[in-house]
Amino acid sequence: TGCYDITELDLIVILAEPLPNYELCDDDIADGFTIFDLTVWDLEIADPPTGLIITYHETPASASAGTPFIDPATAYTNLSNPQIIYVRVVNTDGCVTIGFFDLVVLPLPVFNNPTTFELCDDAVADGLTAFDLTSKDLEITGGNPDYIVSYYLTLADADAGTPALAIPYTNITNPQIVFVRVENINTGCHDTTTLELLVHPLPTPFPPTPLERCDNNADGQALFDLTLADSEIIGGQTDVFLNYYLTLADAQIGDPLTALVSPYTNTITPQIVYARLENTITGCFDTVELELIVLPATNIGTFPQYELCDDPIPDGSTTFDLSTYNTIVVPDPTGLIITYHVTQADADIGASPITPDTAYNNITNPQTIYVRTEDVDECVQLGNFDLFVIDRPLFVVPTPYALCEDNVADGFTEFDLTVLTPIIIGGNPDYSVAYYFSEADAEAPNTPLPDIYTNIINPQIIYIRVDDASTGCYGVQPLELRVVAPEAIVPTIYDLCDELPNDGFGTFDLTTKDAEITGGNPDYLVSYFL
Repeated sequence: TGCYDITELDLIVILAEPLPNYELCDDDIADGFTIFDLTVWDLEIADPPTGLIITYHETPASASAGTPFIDPATAYTNLSNPQIIYVRVVNTDGCVTIGFFDLVVLPLPVFNNPTTFELCDDAVADGLTAFDLTSKDLEITGGNPDYIVSYYLTLADADAGTPALAIPYTNITNPQIVFVRVENINTGCHDTTTLELLVHPLPTPFPPTPLERCDNNADGQALFDLTLADSEIIGGQTDVFLNYYLTLADAQIGDPLTALVSPYTNTITPQIVYARLENTITGCFDTVELELIVLPATNIGTFPQYELCDDPIPDGSTTFDLSTYNTIVVPDPTGLIITYHVTQADADIGASPITPDTAYNNITNPQTIYVRTEDVDECVQLGNFDLFVIDRPLFVVPTPYALCEDNVADGFTEFDLTVLTPIIIGGNPDYSVAYYFSEADAEAPNTPLPDIYTNIINPQIIYIRVDDASTGCYGVQPLELRVVAPEAIVPTIYDLCDELPNDGFGTFDLTTKDAEITGGNPDYLVSYFL
């Protein structure tokens, strides 16, 4: 009739072919064997499995016979890897279908157990610091690109894969164990291990007192022995060593090749260099500043004027022994280098010292001399004083002191030396006069001659010494003592011709005989007596 109707017909696939492999990751023993729950594969065999009797078998024969079957199917450990499992499916009509699939145990990731993750403590010395855990990934995976690594607080979290620790991670105890999950991105298999986090304490560099050196040439620079600060910075700590660096960045890098070589010459003053104190075992370090200070020369002022009397030649110059000022500049000059200079500039840098300093003739009067002292630490002190040459007393040197021969015609007589004193001092109340046998006696001075002195030769030179009480200077001049005994020459007869009237009388000019009698000595005076 061509009539029709429509109804539904269920097509039930008793056994899907081909059956997929049943894959599980290896267990912790990592031996290629693990426990399979075969019943979970029912849905892979028939969907839905309702009304079907599904059994699993190790051989085709047992699958055909339906016995023996694997029991319990919920906890079956494979016998090989891979292993074929046979499945028998019986429907309600008694129809039997047999299929098979492989049990495959997937290997766990093979990785390296990480070494302890050691870090040095941060600025807060509490044993806690931030760890970049990902820096351990390469060590763990060995560079395998199929592995991903994550980190967890507990083993349960690591197995579950959640919640992973945030990166960077700050430890909460020291030391601390965290758990590592390594997963193969191709198989999804993972394994876990542990990672120890260990925070090492930093060495403690103690702030050192500044190193001070003295400027020995007025250039703002000095040579610093940096190691003098070592013991103060280390403070008794062991297993540490010190290096010094020009910048904080260099100190934090810690390259020995950029470390400062001691002794070190500063470039500015004051200058900060950086000490890096490092633990030889852990490599942990900390830094501290070390200040280098160059002390300028100390101005110790002006010292009393160095005065000497002028030489016998009155030219305003004499010889000064500058070394006599050593103990005036410094009460105890032991260990000091003391030099004297003509200019301040020379004294500042220690150039052109006066040599020898025991015999220096001033070149102006007065003249400023600059003194420089330097100790073993090159500390310099600068001062000055004036050289001043005092004029010697100016006095009148009398003409030779002449006396007439006494009654004994021997060329000797008594001289009253005091009669010359008023003439010599010219009324100066600061002058005092004494007379000496020799110039050496006068210069010394030794014992002076008595006021009444009898010469021992004729003529005789004695020496006058005049002391000026206001200056302490003196002058010495020679004085001639002379005993005068005129020797008259007996004149020839003075003849005159008689004049008119011829009476035996005439007029004589007696002075015409003076020259004959004196022998021409201008010091002689001739007179005539009846």
